[in-house]
Amino acid sequence: MKKIILIITAISVLFVSCSKIDNYDAPSATLSGQVIDKTTGQPFLTDQPNGFRVRYKEISEKYPNAQYYYFWGKADGTFNNSKVFAGKYEVCPVEGAFITPEPKQVSIPGTVSFEVTPYLSVTQDNVSFNASSKTLSVSFTVSRPSGSNASPATAFVAVSWNPAVGYFVHGTDGTGVLETRNVSADDLDKTLSFDIDLSSLPSGHDWYVRMGCSSNMNTSRYNYSGVHSFSY
Repeated sequence: MKKIILIITAISVLFVSCSKIDNYDAPSATLSGQVIDKTTGQPFLTDQPNGFRVRYKEISEKYPNAQYYYFWGKADGTFNNSKVFAGKYEVCPVEGAFITPEPKQVSIPGTVSFEVTPYLSVTQDNVSFNASSKTLSVSFTVSRPSGSNASPATAFVAVSWNPAVGYFVHGTDGTGVLETRNVSADDLDKTLSFDIDLSSLPSGHDWYVRMGCSSNMNTSRYNYSGVHSFSY
């Protein structure tokens, strides 16, 4: 009987101590910010989902070997995480179609911005649609910004019914209207032209066109042009 009482007492003590250990407030401070394209001064547009990640770790004498944590950024270059413990952190955007910048120290809750150099710039973009032949004619130039050593890998043209950046992930939104081309450093600063047959495209819509290019630095991330539109 004494043994049973001792066991019950030990379990009760363990339960009470565990409840005390777990009785902490959940993290509720917010880390937010944005990534800016250094070449344009505009928000850095990227894939959605999973266009870039934000890496962060706490800076504290109590935790000198704190590990890194990550969360995903958004298609418009912004990021927001409302589940962080308050404190001082090292923060940096990583794994995007840009050169990783130097990390910054941020007090959370707080906001921080980063200027980044894109691997490539897609500029001089022109789009025209011939309704009679149902042909989309596109041209653009891929250049290498100062500070980047990336070479182009795959250029694409995509058509979507939605202008949101996320619908151009990997160049398709399910319409099947897509054209890609392998490119190299020899194509830098040259005009790339595409003539695409859109005869299978449903009519009666406003359509949106975007061009982009991946690089040898990260073939799963793309640098984008602006969004163009036409009615059909």
